[in-house]
Amino acid sequence: MFFTKLEPYFVIFWFWLLRGQFVGRYHLALLLVHVVGAILLSVGGGFVVGEGHLGDLLIVCAIGVMSFSQLYVGKLSQEIGPAHLNGLASFISGFLLLPLALWFSPAETWNFASIGWLQVVIVVLLFNVFSMTMWYAAMRDLEAWLVSALRAVGPVFAAPIAWVFFNQTLGPIQIFGALVVLATSALLARDQKRGEKKTPVAEP
Repeated sequence: MFFTKLEPYFVIFWFWLLRGQFVGRYHLALLLVHVVGAILLSVGGGFVVGEGHLGDLLIVCAIGVMSFSQLYVGKLSQEIGPAHLNGLASFISGFLLLPLALWFSPAETWNFASIGWLQVVIVVLLFNVFSMTMWYAAMRDLEAWLVSALRAVGPVFAAPIAWVFFNQTLGPIQIFGALVVLATSALLARDQKRGEKKTPVAEP
């Protein structure tokens, strides 16, 4: 989770490198505070890099590639609609990945009576169908870096669910990080709503 907080900066980097667009100093400073709060919320103030550096590198690369794709998501969502974009992307990705899944998965994986398949269905409906469609819809009207940053509120909403179902609670540092995330998210959303800088990623 620590490395996923780099996503807004990757988005800003790609827009700057390929489109010559940049973020104003105010929004960049606010985003920095926002990401620090998200990191505190995720790691609780204690983060130690272990020996799995390859895994860390893969996460950073994955975030970089995913951020690059956001150069095109907003335009595609406007042209064909978020539901159509999500359905088309899911169909193509499923077509490409299904042969690999069939080849590398053990035979017992395909026991459809397993409870795991019910959980797969729940994940597909909640994440791939509903969440990703709303994500693409948001990309039609908001800046890519802002949409990426606002994802940090996810753990804040997950905290009550974790407490109710798993008896998991946030520590003091995590609570502080959650408050920072909520406050900075509100400020970023307020600026977008007011149109003070409707395009904070703007041409220099």
